[in-house]
Amino acid sequence: MSPLQFVRRERITRAQQLIRETSRSVIEIGLEVGYTSPSHFAQVFRRVVGVAPSSASACRAHLFFRKNATGCA
Repeated sequence: MSPLQFVRRERITRAQQLIRETSRSVIEIGLEVGYTSPSHFAQVFRRVVGVAPSSASACRAHLFFRKNATGCA
């Protein structure tokens, strides 16, 4: 793993944590983990995680409001 790949993975891992644990917007999270372009953050997130950050954020909201939910569609 190259240093760039390591940094990218760490940023996205932190972004996933912030999406799960905070109510911040995807743009704020992208900026916090070091991306200056929201579209680039979304592109990298999608490539690494497999879903767009907005989808991950929507899943968090779905689980929050439905206490018996076991996952997102």
